[in-house]
Amino acid sequence: VLYDESRKKYVGYWRSSAGRRRSIARSETDDFRRWPLPDIVAHPDGDVPPTDDYYTNGYSPYPGHDGFHLMFPSIYRRVRDLVEVSMAVSRDGLNWSWPDRNMVIPAKPPYSGGLYPGPGLLPLSDDRWGLICRAKEALHNEGYYYTPQVTRGELRWATWTRDQLVGLQAEDRGLVTTNQMVASGEPLVLNYQTSPNGWIRVEFIEPTLWPPARLEPNSGFSFDDCEPLRGDELEATVTWNGSSDLSALKEKNLCLRIELCQATLFSLTI
Repeated sequence: VLYDESRKKYVGYWRSSAGRRRSIARSETDDFRRWPLPDIVAHPDGDVPPTDDYYTNGYSPYPGHDGFHLMFPSIYRRVRDLVEVSMAVSRDGLNWSWPDRNMVIPAKPPYSGGLYPGPGLLPLSDDRWGLICRAKEALHNEGYYYTPQVTRGELRWATWTRDQLVGLQAEDRGLVTTNQMVASGEPLVLNYQTSPNGWIRVEFIEPTLWPPARLEPNSGFSFDDCEPLRGDELEATVTWNGSSDLSALKEKNLCLRIELCQATLFSLTI
């Protein structure tokens, strides 16, 4: 539960259920003492095994970015009787999407039974973020129904590099084209990591039409013109022929075509 400055209301995320499967619900109020019944905002869908439930939500505002929201839900896997942690994102706190169905905190020995993040992703330093997580040694049902009960556990930090929670990864070589966007005229900035032999290049193309066709890049902004980016950078400026000046593209509708080799792209700003 927290006070949302943009909405001027108290907002709470709750554990709920629908169709005998645990879900995550949300409600908001002007009066902290009186809450309406919450509405479900995250429920296991067709991309999730039918034996999975959403337990605790691990809600957190995105540090330093108003209006962007995170959840670190504990996913109960009934077949394996353990609980591990995924991640969901939202622009409004109401509509949630899952950038990666893999677990951002998988259950591993010795605490392979249950992982339950608390609310609040916290800056631990200038470039490190942390999430307090309750780690249990016992499997989910061991702590309740088995004798002797195994209840050992502790609180641990799950940590990430700032702004590098989930990324688009190419283990070998990959190519992706973004949706259409309006160029601001400001330099293109990437947040990424590469292997020692990896790199990232970017080119601009006009928005694709239907049916899809191979489109030539904008003159001067092709892969061949782009200086490859390497290393591990939170804010690296992309250059073409030694220049990052994109003023010629200001207010144009464009798509980015991004080539990755042994690299992970976390975000871009244009």
